[in-house]
Amino acid sequence: MAAALAAAALPACQLPPRGEAHVTAQRPSFATDNVTAVPHGFELEAGAFLDPGDQRELVVNLRYGLDERTELYVMPTPYDWERRRGGTKRGRGDLAVGARRRLWEDPEHNLAAGAQVCVLVPRAQRDLGAEDYEFYGTAILDGQLPEVFYTLNYVLGRLGREDSGGHDTFHGVSMVLGRPVAPDLDAFFEVYGTRVHARDEKPWQAQLGLAWSTGPSTILDLAVDTGLNGDGEDAVLLFGVTQILARD
Repeated sequence: MAAALAAAALPACQLPPRGEAHVTAQRPSFATDNVTAVPHGFELEAGAFLDPGDQRELVVNLRYGLDERTELYVMPTPYDWERRRGGTKRGRGDLAVGARRRLWEDPEHNLAAGAQVCVLVPRAQRDLGAEDYEFYGTAILDGQLPEVFYTLNYVLGRLGREDSGGHDTFHGVSMVLGRPVAPDLDAFFEVYGTRVHARDEKPWQAQLGLAWSTGPSTILDLAVDTGLNGDGEDAVLLFGVTQILARD
């Protein structure tokens, strides 16, 4: 499930851009914002998901800024390790491909709206990923107030079921609040919930993290994610880096 959720909404670091050439991280939260990759440039994100007792996952996200408003991305999962009742499994995870576009913005009021589409391709080994192709669409609204920035997401997805040939419908909502706490250091807090039709679970999660801009081309992130209700996941640690690779 962790890989599917990550693919659905490309986690967002929420660090506001500091100039046209500044790196624009989209991790590690569930939500994604409207700040796309640098125009005509590549950005690489690499991050780890660590649940010490049950799962370890490495996700890589390669993003390309098609123009000032649009980006394309491909996100493989090179390594996934899970502990289950029958023992442990490890191998390659699924592959996500998608696009995101900022559709509208109001610079005077610091508001922007956009959309993201994503396809999850079942490439995982040893039953570590999705059973069939999954499709996700995300509506994005974000803005900035004095000393506070925010992002709101709604995710709608279609999850295939290989065993029955049918599909489930996925819903996700999220809210992120963040603010600078030091020069080039932002803190963010997120609450998000998901639901899949035909399943009883309705997990709610919270995430608290930091994003540190070490320069115009690099952002480091660190966060803790934990469940808020009985259906939520145990506390996990997320950390990673976002780096501009090249510009045209």
